[in-house]
Amino acid sequence: MPAALYEEVIEVDERLIPQQPGCRLPGSEALPRLAGCTGDTLLLWRPLDLMALRRELERVLARGIHSLAVLLLHSYAWPGHEEQVGALARELGFQHVSLSSAVTAMARAVPRGHTACADAYLTPCIRRYLDGFCAGFAERLRGVPVLFMRSDGGLTPMQHFSGARAVLSGPAGGVVGYAVTTYRQQDGQPVIGFDMGGGPPTVTDANLCLGRLLPEFFPRIFGPGEDQPLCRDAALRALRGLAERVGAGAPGQHPMSVEEVAMGFIRVANEAMCRPIRALTQARGHDTSRHVLACFGGAGGQHACAIARALGMKKVFIHKYSGVLSAYGMALADVVHEAQVPCALRYEPAAFAQLDERIAALEQECRQALAAQGFSSDQIRTEAFLHLRYERTDCALMCSAKGHPPTPSSCRAGDFAAAFASRCVPAGTPGSGWGLPRPATLTPSPCHRYRTEFGFTIPDRAVVVDDVRVRGTGSTGISCESPLAPSGEPPRVETVTRCYFEEGYLETPHHPGGAGLHRQPDGARRRLHRRGLGAAERRGHAARPRAALHLLPPLHEHRSRGHHADIGGITPGSMPPHSKALHEEGAVFVSFKLVKDGVFQEEAVTEALMAPGRVAGCSGTRNLQDNLSDLRAQVAANQKGIQLVAELIGLYGLGVVQAYMGHIQANAELAVREMLRGFAARWGAAVEAEDRMDDGSPIRLRVQVDPQEGSAVFDFSGSGHEVYGNCNAPRAITLSALIYCLRCMVGQDIPLNQGCLAPVRVVIPKGSILDPSPEAAVVGGNVLTSQRVVDVIFKAFGVCAASQGCMNNVTFGNERVGYYETVAGGAGAGPRWHGRSGRFELRRGSGGAGRYRGGDGVCRELLFRQDMVLSVLSERRAIQPYGLRGGSPGALGLNLLLRRDGPTINLGAKTSVPVQPGDVFCLQTPGGGGFGPPGDAGEAEDGAEPAAPRSFAERGSLFEYRRAQEAV
Repeated sequence: MPAALYEEVIEVDERLIPQQPGCRLPGSEALPRLAGCTGDTLLLWRPLDLMALRRELERVLARGIHSLAVLLLHSYAWPGHEEQVGALARELGFQHVSLSSAVTAMARAVPRGHTACADAYLTPCIRRYLDGFCAGFAERLRGVPVLFMRSDGGLTPMQHFSGARAVLSGPAGGVVGYAVTTYRQQDGQPVIGFDMGGGPPTVTDANLCLGRLLPEFFPRIFGPGEDQPLCRDAALRALRGLAERVGAGAPGQHPMSVEEVAMGFIRVANEAMCRPIRALTQARGHDTSRHVLACFGGAGGQHACAIARALGMKKVFIHKYSGVLSAYGMALADVVHEAQVPCALRYEPAAFAQLDERIAALEQECRQALAAQGFSSDQIRTEAFLHLRYERTDCALMCSAKGHPPTPSSCRAGDFAAAFASRCVPAGTPGSGWGLPRPATLTPSPCHRYRTEFGFTIPDRAVVVDDVRVRGTGSTGISCESPLAPSGEPPRVETVTRCYFEEGYLETPHHPGGAGLHRQPDGARRRLHRRGLGAAERRGHAARPRAALHLLPPLHEHRSRGHHADIGGITPGSMPPHSKALHEEGAVFVSFKLVKDGVFQEEAVTEALMAPGRVAGCSGTRNLQDNLSDLRAQVAANQKGIQLVAELIGLYGLGVVQAYMGHIQANAELAVREMLRGFAARWGAAVEAEDRMDDGSPIRLRVQVDPQEGSAVFDFSGSGHEVYGNCNAPRAITLSALIYCLRCMVGQDIPLNQGCLAPVRVVIPKGSILDPSPEAAVVGGNVLTSQRVVDVIFKAFGVCAASQGCMNNVTFGNERVGYYETVAGGAGAGPRWHGRSGRFELRRGSGGAGRYRGGDGVCRELLFRQDMVLSVLSERRAIQPYGLRGGSPGALGLNLLLRRDGPTINLGAKTSVPVQPGDVFCLQTPGGGGFGPPGDAGEAEDGAEPAAPRSFAERGSLFEYRRAQEAV
């Protein structure tokens, strides 16, 4: 997880709540009403306590903190309280204050808060830089217009340049450069930019060893005195030593040459650069093979052909200014002014007049701002955007109506609905019967925004406008140079050198003034390890995390797991705390063919989802249309996976793809075997551990390692019997927990695959809590017992103390609405790290003491405004999360119900209870166990958030995967 930008968080004592129909909260009728800019009405539940806030701000200011980011939940609709906080902070002497409502006026609090923090962190730095920049000029550039590049590729006056708009200002110039020089409206072929400046030292050494860099053409700027040329001999010596170490680690195998080691570095570097491109294209429904690769930057030509071939591209474009394309792009960029306001309207005829009015007001603001900078009216253009999403979904898209002129059933600014999700879908594509088209027809038209991004649409669902935005541009009048006509003659060859490719050394011509573009042999093969892993990761977005329902297509081995909000059963949310049989937990699918002969079986699946309603006391699914939409999304995700694997087979051949699938599993198996051998050498071949569920059911594990083979038997014999409740966990749950633990413990980056379990034999007694009968209730086993299995495995291996061991499942609802969430808690401490704490409000001191403290749990409060049924499914309310090696256990969790005019009730671990308006549910989640005896070096003070230990270095497959995703 990236380090937080902020030093401290102050909780502001204030509360606004949206006015809702049907709200029966006692006293709400007397609360002051505030008109929000979105058209909503807000109730002033708790006024802003400026006196208490003043004391907190003075304390922070005394610590030397002078920059402040302010985020209040509903400030997007009514910014009054944020503005009062900002005024107080400036009065006290804060040098910079970023109000989230001013930095980015949008409804979503989390991205709004991230943006405000980034702005508060970066803007003071930018101001200091600009101050020094101006000081170097006469009269500090007074009266001289100075423009800076923003992250979105537009120029802005220096006085308006801020941190929130500067994060990506460096790459933005290159984006403008290749967009202007490479994209041609005549053919409309999309472009992907590839910018590689100086390569990393190891990659540069590899290119040098392979003859792909010619030292005589480089300046003498290397070495301690920065006066030496590139040294090929030094690179060869370093890689030769590495080749010898690789050979020593793989006895009996053919030794690798220096060139093969260098090629390995090149392949890894190329795949590392391909992966984010795929994540930004194929994961969003775009076909990379239909794009042009625009190559720029000093080292781009070294890798462009290999990357284009790996992505299936046919054309690489290198502009004559490719070495300075970012600067060239800045010269060609337009001056930009943007204006945005939040919105809470449905996109429907009744709201079109209001939307047009807001768009017109924002357009006028943009035109006035650009006119003030000297642009005439004919130099100014505006473009309107609506941030659209389907009602009751999280995923919104910023849509322009460009290319979609207005119709009688749209806004005057254009047909945004058509841009969002066009209904004009060719037969056989997802959305028109949900057939399965051939891979060649999978890529939707660019205008089908939602389908391109997510693979499906929800035709009968209302569309909501979250934000209205207008982008105004002032054209600078600078145009791109006209391209030169081809000379018709072959380029002049200055010299011929030997370069190493997959097929060995080849005579390679060098052209004077060339961009260093290397043509590689067509027969070259690249490693598929990452590509195969990526195919599984990019199969699209399916459903929201809710009650689990699995689809396992038997023919293609492309699987998508969907967590559905409700699939019926005895309680809303299908997570009943007291279920005793499987049928009480909703629809059951043993085997079901969802798509038959290319037709989505809507009628049959609807019947299956409604079937629980035929059982006394149960209901069929309460959200049928959501279920159907989510299932269609899963079909689209599977189809995307089929397409990606088909592309692999088409590019490399079935035999090669299958071989590398085997290599991936063999690599995972080897990694697990090495981990088991190392563990046995340090701690012995036999270990065991035990922990208990809150009802006393034991989870027992004995591990017997074979140090020679690197194999192990995981024996769960002695675990408790099947329970008359829902904490039974099917065998697959234990296997999933085991493979998770193995991937955490290995010191290598291995993808999730069956090879991880190849060295392992698992013994689970039939009829136990870990392998119950087919009719047993299991909803708690998936979310609670699974956590305990993980704790027991880590305890046996001595990896870390117990985490909170619970997902704290909370559901509530009535006949009109349902809601489900899981709540964080404290993580266990380990040999060199403190346990991570949860979010929301921290439950200080709930983490176990030790040399390394367990993470703190959280406190979560829910105030009910209508009559509802509250259900809680939790653990670690009776048995504490264990500490390890002398560390103290974490605190127990606690579920409290504060009745409006009555007592405070301990609900216990598992219950379902009716609640009334004014009742408050208070959830206190468990803390993690501590590691090592308290009082040793490293022990944090009570109540203080522990500092991250300097010696801790995360490792393992899950860490590597997360780091790769964050890098994208």
